[in-house]
Amino acid sequence: MRQELARDLAAIFDTEEPAREFLREAGYPASRIPPFTSNARAFWLNVVGELERGIMANGPEAVVRTALSWYPDNDLLAKWLAELTGGAAETPQDTPTTAGSATATEAGPRLEDSGPCFVLYAITSDQHSAFVDAVRAVAGPEAELLYTTPHVSAVRIPDPGQRADQMVAAVQQELSQRGSNATVNYERHPFRPYLIASLVVQGPDGQPYELRAVPASTLVSDIPFAVLSQYDDEAVRNRRGEFPRTVVDVVGADGQTRRLDPNQTLHEAGVRDGDAMQVAAQATAGSTQRWQQWVERASAQIEAYARRHDEFDIVKTNSRELPTQFTIRITTTGFALPEDADPYRPEPVEVGQHEVLIALDREFPREAPLVLWQSPVFHPNIARLPGPLPKGAVCLGALMDAYRPDLDFAELCGMLVDIAGYRNYEVLDPDEEGEGYFDRQAARWARSAAGQDAIEAIGGRRVHELARETADQERVPMPLTVRAWGVQG
Repeated sequence: MRQELARDLAAIFDTEEPAREFLREAGYPASRIPPFTSNARAFWLNVVGELERGIMANGPEAVVRTALSWYPDNDLLAKWLAELTGGAAETPQDTPTTAGSATATEAGPRLEDSGPCFVLYAITSDQHSAFVDAVRAVAGPEAELLYTTPHVSAVRIPDPGQRADQMVAAVQQELSQRGSNATVNYERHPFRPYLIASLVVQGPDGQPYELRAVPASTLVSDIPFAVLSQYDDEAVRNRRGEFPRTVVDVVGADGQTRRLDPNQTLHEAGVRDGDAMQVAAQATAGSTQRWQQWVERASAQIEAYARRHDEFDIVKTNSRELPTQFTIRITTTGFALPEDADPYRPEPVEVGQHEVLIALDREFPREAPLVLWQSPVFHPNIARLPGPLPKGAVCLGALMDAYRPDLDFAELCGMLVDIAGYRNYEVLDPDEEGEGYFDRQAARWARSAAGQDAIEAIGGRRVHELARETADQERVPMPLTVRAWGVQG
């Protein structure tokens, strides 16, 4: 067994830091983890030999169980568990005693696997232990390492509620003090994040690439970015230095393809370990330019965002076949004025829900969609009273100067949630610069000491925090390990 198990573990954990973090999570004594001096196969031969000699209770089984919690779709690991237990393989969801429980018990109580999963990611970092320590220092000892890759660490935390932004900032500061420049991100998933051991993806020219240790929470749209980054820029970028628009398909054993939604995660798209995929340039002539297809794209992106975010619900649409109007309910704490508010010295009160209309007219996508706040609201960038634009009109970011015809509606939906919760608002002084506001009273209140304290109390962001952000900040794609298919190392 030693040779075969070492071979299979080396094929999955073939780099040093993820292999060492995995063993710690499995309960392997940290002081006894051998050096990674030669190659992955030699490392794992040493480890499996120690497991067979009893370095930890039920060693081989515990290690394989932990590996299955990281890679639950891996058939090879499932077969190993069946062989080691003398029965059918169990998935991590079948049993509460996944192998990682040894480490979790030492650190604190283990989080329940039911319900949504709240995760902090360290992006572009191999300092996994420092990240886990920083998260536990901020979020509590029950924070649980889900997996590591050469570029990413994922740690599950208790529900942060409205403190997610503050928690990200605190962990980021902890990492900076430890000498790490990793980027910390927060995500809420309806599933327990895991890794896909291997995907083979054909580039636009047919060249196959293997993606190793791919987080199942990776957006489909990140796959083309990873693959096209392997080409010379001159071969794939246009004159403006942009990657071409692409589509991603899963290729079945019979050669039939299934088009994937770029706004879904690989888990949501049903991508499994070992799947074959292909990236191709999106056709741009003829029908793909028609208004109907732009509306279908926007609708799919709004629906995908709603599936992933409980605070964002589609209450109704004007059509089941081709909706152009979406009534949205956003559940987050914000502010509105009471009916008896002093018109000269308004004092807002907290509200817990917001209703917003998103409308796509015949000028879309040449012009931005119309977004109207339909519930009472008090916000610098929302028209509280009718004027040049209708009551409830939103003036900010992707709906104004930053609008692009290829707007990702997931970005728009996230912006509306942040607007509702005062995590996004104009930071210019309304008495000095005077532009960018639809409600000057709300702008003055938001910048006042009382307003800033009230905003912070509901989990919003202070003016100085928003001012530090760059206007062109973009989402960082998930960093993936890519190599030409068949290349070892």
